Amino acid sequence: MSNERILEKIQKCMALSASSNENEAASALKQAQKLMEKHGLTSSDVLMAQVNECSTKRVTRNSDRLPEWQADLALMIGKAFDCRVITLWRPGGKVIQYIGCGTDPEIATYSLEVLNRQLIARRAEYMRSLPNWMTRRQKTLSANSYAEGWVLSAAEKAGNVFDRKLPEEKAKAIEAFLQTNGGDDLPEQKTTSSGNDRSSAMAGFQAGADANIWQGVGGAEEQRRLGVQR
Repeated sequence: MSNERILEKIQKCMALSASSNENEAASALKQAQKLMEKHGLTSSDVLMAQVNECSTKRVTRNSDRLPEWQADLALMIGKAFDCRVITLWRPGGKVIQYIGCGTDPEIATYSLEVLNRQLIARRAEYMRSLPNWMTRRQKTLSANSYAEGWVLSAAEKAGNVFDRKLPEEKAKAIEAFLQTNGGDDLPEQKTTSSGNDRSSAMAGFQAGADANIWQGVGGAEEQRRLGVQR
């Protein structure tokens, strides 16, 4: 039997070990441990086999860097779903790639695309509401402050995820994957609101708290990890 098939069997057993049926869970865990011992595999080997990647659609066109509010949104989602966040160039612009275990990258990518669309729309709406006497640059800075406040609010609602660290085993598995596949980590830079416009940042913070930002994130476990409040 190939290593791929063996790891697949172990992963299925590990999934069953989370069953609410205690007997079934214990039996599945025992079977997984026997297979690992028989074939000389460790829990790290099993976890590494689960590492996947998933990329967003283009998030920028001809810019070398993401706006701070957009980068922080991507980082917030990555931390919530135990993923490393990578930026990659693709024809026509830059994309965000999530690296994680199991379905985490796919869920993180979907969540970012949903939240990014919502925030872009809210930022544009706020920018249109600003007075005509403001210059285009002033409006842009105020709209950025609004978006940064929105992200801070969303992060707080999700349980202050900016302070969350990757579990050690997952971190090692993902790092091993990246050593082979490469990519540039999105810099860690928890937004504090740039201070360009405190009133705009506060408006964004309030809007982020009221928005239904978790719509479309399914599953009790995913909702728990994101701090969904009903």
